[in-house]
Amino acid sequence: MGRKYKLIAQLSTVHSKDDQLEPERVLNRLEETVRIVPLDVLAMGWKERTELFEMLTGASRVCREVFLWYPLLSDYPGFDLSHLVVNYRSERSRGWGGYGGTGIEESFKQACPNNLEAFRLTWGNLDRLLSHYDFDGVFLDKIRFPSMANGLQDVLTCFCPFCREKAASVGLDLFEVQAALEEGGRSGKGAGTAAIPPGAEWLEELLASQPMLLQHIRFRAHSISRVVADVAKRVQAMGKKVAVDVFSPSLAALVGQDLPFMAGLAEWVKPMIYRFGNGPACLRSEIPALIRELAGFLGIEVDEALKWAAAHIEELSGYSLRQIETAAPLSLIGAEARKAVRLVSGTSLCMGLETVSMPGVMEVSPQHVEEAIEVGIGAGVGGFVLSWDLLHTPLQNIQPLRSL
Repeated sequence: MGRKYKLIAQLSTVHSKDDQLEPERVLNRLEETVRIVPLDVLAMGWKERTELFEMLTGASRVCREVFLWYPLLSDYPGFDLSHLVVNYRSERSRGWGGYGGTGIEESFKQACPNNLEAFRLTWGNLDRLLSHYDFDGVFLDKIRFPSMANGLQDVLTCFCPFCREKAASVGLDLFEVQAALEEGGRSGKGAGTAAIPPGAEWLEELLASQPMLLQHIRFRAHSISRVVADVAKRVQAMGKKVAVDVFSPSLAALVGQDLPFMAGLAEWVKPMIYRFGNGPACLRSEIPALIRELAGFLGIEVDEALKWAAAHIEELSGYSLRQIETAAPLSLIGAEARKAVRLVSGTSLCMGLETVSMPGVMEVSPQHVEEAIEVGIGAGVGGFVLSWDLLHTPLQNIQPLRSL
């Protein structure tokens, strides 16, 4: 009888030093892991390491499938300032500076999905990697606009020439959107309605009197969906599979992600429903940033913004910002997991399971892993993704997965 839950592990080639990524050392760590619990898929990347890639996609592979983990709209070879999204003040994306000075090659700066040169470069690199190495598929990451962890200025994008032209072709004037944002979102201009991606009902209610801003949210989601669909079609034509890394449902629309649409393109979907991580996609960072940034933008007190958010995001009520910043409530993790399962019905949903533990940064214990597994099973997930780097995952944090 086969195992009920799919198990996937991420292995980063940018979050460790070169000596830690020596191929034999990595292989030994993988073999230690699969002796504890067999893995169905290894998602490896995103910096190319020839010897390691050749070994783990070749005769030494220890998983049934190996996917290339690839940051489609960020930090790809040739990533350039001219590719970055432009905010409503005509400034380029600043990224998230949490890794500054660490040597980790992850900027969290986002390229515009409508920038033709950016797409040419990122697809060219992905095409080369999938053609050269024997990967079974690609795990697409960074398929979004910037998030609140970067600050509101990075979120209110993109107004580059490519976006202006694309928006105009569907009847959206980004100069008018810019003007509305300069007025603090109080314009009220626009006609008709625009259905934004499901999951962020709070956002739809917040902008209910701003049809033009809702149209902008929908346009952004369409822009991301279009580029992901284009890449998926090309990858599948090569005989390879596609999987996607997405934000937690309540935040996905804010970064331009339409979860049901993306799920329809993918073999499996991994929602980043992170409880302990600090930075983009992590709920203990994103939710407080959202509350503070909205308070500033709307000219209200932070406590008022928190009260409003708690009334509109399931299982957020009763918690202070300090509590959320320490660790996202487990009940919130469960609510987001249940919502994700509903939204991607028909596609295997493999919940991001925090197993990484970095003393002084984020300390995840076996008990925390057990709690997340229990929540995921209760929500009806189809599997788990050991996140986000096997090389920084203590073996004791893998032990709870044996119960699956």
